[in-house]
Amino acid sequence: MDTIIPFCEHKHREDGRIWLSVEDDVVVFRCKWPFDLDTNEWIEIENQFDRVKYVRAIESLIAHGAVKIEGKGSGYLALAAVAPNRIRLEVVAGGRERVPELHNLTLNLSAADLLPRVS
Repeated sequence: MDTIIPFCEHKHREDGRIWLSVEDDVVVFRCKWPFDLDTNEWIEIENQFDRVKYVRAIESLIAHGAVKIEGKGSGYLALAAVAPNRIRLEVVAGGRERVPELHNLTLNLSAADLLPRVS
């Protein structure tokens, strides 16, 4: 059972989701997004980012409109504000031989939605 509560989540209109959570001092990006629902093919991605560097990068996204965040081991998360409350996402997973990736997905989120909540 998943006991980690995401601070940000974007659901696909039919099935699948992208979510971000904080686990210790790490921001974890997870994605289970349909590639082809008819053939049950999925894009599954996970990457981890240093929490402090991630928060600074999102603050930069808010100020400048685009950012690329390097993963802790490998891969990255690139974000660009393309309209108010619309973020374009590109992600490459970290730590796998065959690296999954997702490009040019636009989410109905603001840059501020991507900041972890302070508890």
